[in-house]
Amino acid sequence: MLADYRTDTDTVFAFDVAGSQGFVCTGDAAAMPRYERSAPLLPVLHWLLARHGVQVVHGGAVVHKGRAALVVGPGGAGKSTTCLSAIGSELGCLADDYCALEPVDGGWVVHGISAIAKVEPQGLRLLPALGGLVDPVDLAGRTEAHDEKLLVHLRRGARPLPRRAQLAAVVVPDLAGAARRSVPSLERIPPAVAFRALAPSTLSQLPGAGAGAAKVIARALADTPAFRLEPTSDPTRLPEVIAALLDGSAWR
Repeated sequence: MLADYRTDTDTVFAFDVAGSQGFVCTGDAAAMPRYERSAPLLPVLHWLLARHGVQVVHGGAVVHKGRAALVVGPGGAGKSTTCLSAIGSELGCLADDYCALEPVDGGWVVHGISAIAKVEPQGLRLLPALGGLVDPVDLAGRTEAHDEKLLVHLRRGARPLPRRAQLAAVVVPDLAGAARRSVPSLERIPPAVAFRALAPSTLSQLPGAGAGAAKVIARALADTPAFRLEPTSDPTRLPEVIAALLDGSAWR
């Protein structure tokens, strides 16, 4: 039996390895914070998928024509903004915070594990296409001064929500200097830089993740070209750059 206790929510996650069954016990389900509701059963999914060689990671993903860019970085790096900029564009948003990597036929497939994303209240101003995907009850009385993010229900979008895609690139957003740029840009970076952007938060947030998980992440990043994304203050300009990357036209 594997178990994890979250003191902040008074919640126990447990996984019966022999029976492949997961359990969640919480003191007050109605009081569960939004960050837990956006990734329900995350520890249980991590334990279950790891038994099948699939690694949950702390990263989002956007999809274009069956090819995915894994978007990674610590909290506040711009993962959610980058991924959610896909809504209403030619791209698809597979995930904004957590997804899963599976080795398949010499490559890697990215799987979405939740159809709920999170956005800061000010993100609705920057990305107006998200407005219809947030519950009106969540918006009532909200201001940009609130700390907790809003939940974005990805399945409510006009386009079908992608479930999986072939991993083609890793993108590390760098918000420093975004206000001074007029055009988003991409710069090739070594796998080690991408590893430092993905592995620490993944290993710290998933109970029991250790050397085995780090090795899977290192293998995936060694096989995949990685890029630093330097955005502008207008996130609606990001999809065009990422689409060009996934098409291959940006690096021919």
